[in-house]
Amino acid sequence: MRLASIACAAGAVSGAARAQEVFVGAFEHGTNLHIGAGDEEEGIDAQLGFRTEPLGRRILFGRPRAYGFVSINTSSDTNFAAAGLLWSRDFGSRLYGQAGVGLAIHDGAVNRADTKGNPNKIVFGSRVLFAPELGLGWRISRRLALEASYVHVSNAHIWTDVNPGMDDVGARLVYQW
Repeated sequence: MRLASIACAAGAVSGAARAQEVFVGAFEHGTNLHIGAGDEEEGIDAQLGFRTEPLGRRILFGRPRAYGFVSINTSSDTNFAAAGLLWSRDFGSRLYGQAGVGLAIHDGAVNRADTKGNPNKIVFGSRVLFAPELGLGWRISRRLALEASYVHVSNAHIWTDVNPGMDDVGARLVYQW
């Protein structure tokens, strides 16, 4: 229920822009890519999210879209919700890439006491984490796309020295209005 509230708050980030895309995905939780050390947890993350149409203002590399998603772990490990900005680039009529940066809030362990002695829990060091992501997509049709995506959550050592981070890798099915 707490994550549902967070997801609603993430939707508010988009302001006056409206959802242009919705997506559902499946991600390997805590993938060991040797980028984040947090691979103690396991399972599959079910992802559900939205993206807005491009915002009216140019920010950095162009006109980003606001996004938000929830990621629910099937093994009762850490769940999180993220929201931020995403920039896309077409590489032809069907292939596209995207990069985003946002913030995430999770329900996992913040400090060692939160693990209750379970060594298979990631200690994130803070409740709020950075959430950069990279993706590569293929437009199947005018309305459907399939994406491969990488999401990293980490506090970047800004709030604490504890910062294992976590990597999720998976696929999304995207529906565009």
